[in-house]
Formats: sequence, structure tokens, C-alpha cells
Amino acid sequence: MASRREKRRRQRRNQGTNPNVWLAAFVFVVATVGVLGFQFYQSLDKIDGDTGCIIGQPPQKHTVFLVDRSDDFSQRQVNDLRRVLVQTFQELEINELFSIYAIGGDVPSIPAPIGQFCRPPQRSGEGNQISGEGFLAQRYERIFDNNVNPILDNLTAPLQSEESPLLEWIVAISESRDFSAPSLQDRRMVIFSDMVQYVPQEDFQYCGRFPSFDQFRGGRYYQRITTSLTNVRVTIYNVRRPNGSNCTSLAQRDMRALEDFWFEYFDDAGATMSPRRFTRIGE
Repeated sequence: MASRREKRRRQRRNQGTNPNVWLAAFVFVVATVGVLGFQFYQSLDKIDGDTGCIIGQPPQKHTVFLVDRSDDFSQRQVNDLRRVLVQTFQELEINELFSIYAIGGDVPSIPAPIGQFCRPPQRSGEGNQISGEGFLAQRYERIFDNNVNPILDNLTAPLQSEESPLLEWIVAISESRDFSAPSLQDRRMVIFSDMVQYVPQEDFQYCGRFPSFDQFRGGRYYQRITTSLTNVRVTIYNVRRPNGSNCTSLAQRDMRALEDFWFEYFDDAGATMSPRRFTRIGE
């Protein structure tokens, strides 16, 4: 009888030290800690991994970037465009919304950006208390590249249209829900264009012939495209493009008249030019 009890005790001791039991327990603990750790990290990380925007915190600043695709771009101009996009993105503040529009051709009733994202935090403690600097830098680069590179790849082909309704696009975007939201404290409009408006109206013609703004403001066309750009900062990158094939050397664009027209247009709409000049691109 005693020998049988001793045998049962040895069997229980052997079962208690079974390595498979310890391994299963270890795996369970690691998995539990991993799940809890991931949930804890998610509770701290408030950054949308695709857009870079802070979750639950509506942007209070918004920059729109208008890329005029009414004509094609040279490779040099595409390179300049990427440089300007990078520069503009770097100028954004944390959680500032950045919307990119391809303008030219027909203007939709509700214009939609071809890319929209935010500048994510680049320092620990801004949206995430525990992320390292390396991780934040990699996410910053990934969000920009994932949103911008596909856009740049499609910019070599112009939109198929004989019109360039630049004014109509500016009005439509300025009145869009995202850009006119009352919660915005700061708005900026960056335009990458030759700034030549053409629609089949009496006010604008081919070959860069522009009316004076006073003459334009007194016409009926102005009444249809007037808008408010109060407290909007405007930056213009002027893309130089050749005149159309039917234009003569006597109809070369008067750049001073072109600049004066747009300066007065934005003044009239309540915007601020920053800087108050065209930055030449592609010269």
C-alpha cells in the first residue's frame, strides 16, 4: 500500500514539472502582455497612420495646393513641383491639413482633392508619448511619399480641355467645406500655375492678353466669379509656358500686367499675398 502511494506522488511530481505545461504558460503570458501592450500603445498613439492627422482633433489650419494641369509640364518643372511640395509640407504646423488639387478643365460642383493629409508630429510627446525620434521621422517620410509620389507620377499628362478656368477653380475651392470651415484659424492657398485664365468669355483671350482689373471688375463676368478670401495667405509659383501655336511674337505675355491683375484680384477678395510677387518656375 505504501509503495503504491509513493508511486502516485512521484507521478504527480513528474506531471507538475512537465516542460510542455511551462511552455504553454509562458506563451500565454507573452501573448497577453503583447495584446495589452499593443492596446496601451494604441491608446497613446493618436496619429492616423495613413494621413498623419491627430485622431479626434480637427485641424485648425488648412493649406490647399493648386496644381494647374491645363498644359503639360517639362521634367524640370516636375522636379520643381516636387521641391515646392516638399517645402510647403515642411512649412506646415503639426496637424495642419494639406490638400492637393489638380485644376484645369471642367470645374466640378464639389471639387475633391487628389491628395489630403496632415503633417504628423516629429517630436516625442506630440500625439504620442512614447514613440522614438527614428519612428516619428520614418512615419513623416512615409506619409508624405505615399500621398505625393502617386500624384507626381501622373502629372506629365495634361487634362484634356481647351479651357483654363483658373478663377472658377479658385472660387470653388475657396468655398469648399474643408477650406471654409468656421473652425479654421489659418488658411493658405499655394498655386502652381502659369496664371493664364482662358474661358470662352469676352474678358479673357488667348496669347496672354489680360484686361486691367478695374476693367474686369466692371464687367458681368466678374459678378459670377467673385468670392471672399478673407484672411487667406496666397503664394504663387508661376510656371512659364510657351504661347499657343496661333500666337504671334507681338502677343507675348506682359508679365507685369499679369502680376498686377492677380495682385489686385486677391486684394479685392481680401487675401494677403505672401510674398507679394510671382516666384518664377521653369525659367
